[in-house]
Amino acid sequence: MRLPAVLLCALCSALSPEGPGDYELMYVDLDNEIDHGLQPTEDRCETAILFPMRSRRIFGSVHPVTPMKLESFSACIWVKATDVLNKTVLFSYGTKRNPYEIQLYLSYQSVVLVVGGEHNKLVANAAVPLGKWTRLCGTWESRRGRVSLWVDGEPVAAALEMATGHLVPEGGILQIGQEKNGCCVGGGFDEALAFSGRLTGFNIWDRVLGNEEIRESGGAESCHIRGNVVGWGVTEVQPHGGAQYVS
Repeated sequence: MRLPAVLLCALCSALSPEGPGDYELMYVDLDNEIDHGLQPTEDRCETAILFPMRSRRIFGSVHPVTPMKLESFSACIWVKATDVLNKTVLFSYGTKRNPYEIQLYLSYQSVVLVVGGEHNKLVANAAVPLGKWTRLCGTWESRRGRVSLWVDGEPVAAALEMATGHLVPEGGILQIGQEKNGCCVGGGFDEALAFSGRLTGFNIWDRVLGNEEIRESGGAESCHIRGNVVGWGVTEVQPHGGAQYVS
């Protein structure tokens, strides 16, 4: 039995584009996505956001359910990249003072977590296959500066004394698929940093998850597990410039 195509969600009329380059929120043909094997989790319970190409106009704005004032965090996201350059941004949080408070990005087949500034980074080399659904998680806590990166439920890099004593401030901008250079004052988007592919399952918690929690939150029956700062499927994530939800 084939599922019917879902053409437009009921909220499209309320989510009009912000500018000429933006598109209304829509769902694309569900039959087409099933035929092409969209499987962020085994039971396909999640929607994803499609970023059809690298573009300075294409990104997703995220509106956390609680302020991003963090002494620790865990952030996880499912990613299937079409192409990756030296820096391809998965998500970025920045303020007027510091555009690089938190970033998770790909550098070819490596994954990089930044906390508190570009000079504070943890790198896991040759960890991410291109064109395959991969689940990435990063954790950090301020007291000891303990930081870690996980790929598909397994730890791939860890360190201590990274951004020790730092407090991630509230009031910034959280985005997926792009980085706004300079954030809020005189900044703009760079096409070379843009993501192309599909993202789903983006969650942020205000604490460091335990090892088993990280593994369980990416399992086949984990769709009900959501972050308390950003929860995929609950938190508002608005696509812009041609990015669109697919099911």
